[in-house]
Amino acid sequence: MMEKTHNDEKLLWQMIDTALSDSNLREVVLLMQKLAGLGVWRALARIGEIYELGVVGVEIDTEEAVNWYRRAIFECDDPMAHLGLGRIYFSGRDSIQQDFSKSYIHLMKAYSHGLVEAGIFLGIMAMHGHAMELNWNVAEDFFINATKGRFPIAYRYLAYMAGCSGKPYLRIWYILREFFSSSRLRISDRNHPNLWKIPD
Repeated sequence: MMEKTHNDEKLLWQMIDTALSDSNLREVVLLMQKLAGLGVWRALARIGEIYELGVVGVEIDTEEAVNWYRRAIFECDDPMAHLGLGRIYFSGRDSIQQDFSKSYIHLMKAYSHGLVEAGIFLGIMAMHGHAMELNWNVAEDFFINATKGRFPIAYRYLAYMAGCSGKPYLRIWYILREFFSSSRLRISDRNHPNLWKIPD
C-alpha cells in the first residue's frame, strides 16, 4: 500500500511537470490537490499561493487561499502558509479584514523559519507601530535582512528611513542599491518573484 502511494505521488509530480511545461496552471492546481489528498502536505501552501496571487487560468480567490493556508498550518505548520496568511491579514482582501495582530503572528512564524520576505512586512509594521512597538531600529534590522534575501524593495524602505533621519548620502546609496539589485534580477528573469511592489 505504501509503495502504491509512493508511485501515485511520483506519477502526480510527473503530471505536474508536464502541465507546467504546457502552461496549464489550472491542471497544476487540480493535480496538487490530488497530492494533498495523498498526504503530501507541502502542496497545500502552494495551492493557497496560487489562489492568493492568481495565475493564468486560475482566478484570485482570497477565501480559497486562506482555507488552503489554514489547512497547511493545521496539517504541518508550513512556514509558507504562515507567510501567505500574514500577507493577506496585513492588507486585508475581499472578505478578509485587515488584522495586524494576526498578520504579526503569522509573519513572525515565517520569519523565524528563514523566510526573510516576511521581514519586509514586519519592518513596515515596526515603522508604523502596527501590532508592535514603533521602533525604527527594529524596522531597519528587518529590512537589512530582507536585502540579504535579495528583495530590492527593502532598499526603498531603508532609503526612506535614511531620508527621514537626515542622512541624504545614505539615502542615495540605498536608492542606487535598489536600482542595481532590481536590474540584476530583471536580467535573469523579468518576472522574478523578488521583484514586487510596495505593500499597501
